[in-house]
Amino acid sequence: MFLYRLSLIHVLGRSSFNEKTIQTDYRLAIEEIQNIIKLTGIKQNNILDIALTINDKFAIHAGTVISSSLLNSDLDSFYRFHIVMNSNDPVSQESMEKLASMKYIRDYSIDFTTFPENILNQALADKKIKFTDNWPSSIMYRLYFDQIFPHLDSILYLDADIVVLRDLNSLKKIDMSDYIAAGR
Repeated sequence: MFLYRLSLIHVLGRSSFNEKTIQTDYRLAIEEIQNIIKLTGIKQNNILDIALTINDKFAIHAGTVISSSLLNSDLDSFYRFHIVMNSNDPVSQESMEKLASMKYIRDYSIDFTTFPENILNQALADKKIKFTDNWPSSIMYRLYFDQIFPHLDSILYLDADIVVLRDLNSLKKIDMSDYIAAGR
């Protein structure tokens, strides 16, 4: 983190205290981050799994979440993005390719998973959930990530309409061992 902040000072010629008043040249900042990673040999071994539930209309917004996460991550962070979609309203192949094409910022992984509808159908049958006409069924997907991603110990859910302003790995320090979900 220290090297990253120093690199921004070096590239932008200022300290982070003035960030609100000066426009950032992101291309130059990206080049500098990549150079520092190469020169220092820092390994991206601080892994965080991040899930987003989107359809094709929200793919561009998911791109903002992904790019802002990558731009504002610490040098040792590695993000694995998991895009969860509805089989009746999937993300297009073109959008998938665009979401997977931001490795020029920094390395990350991304996969696309179709939500198994039998999970919601069973929950509806058991009267564990109830839908209204006001909300799409996809808002319930996050409640079942433990079933979709049983191989993961934890996963961070992000709405697709946010901008990430700092590294997300600090959220892993929150003790959630007795909880399925938490918010902050």
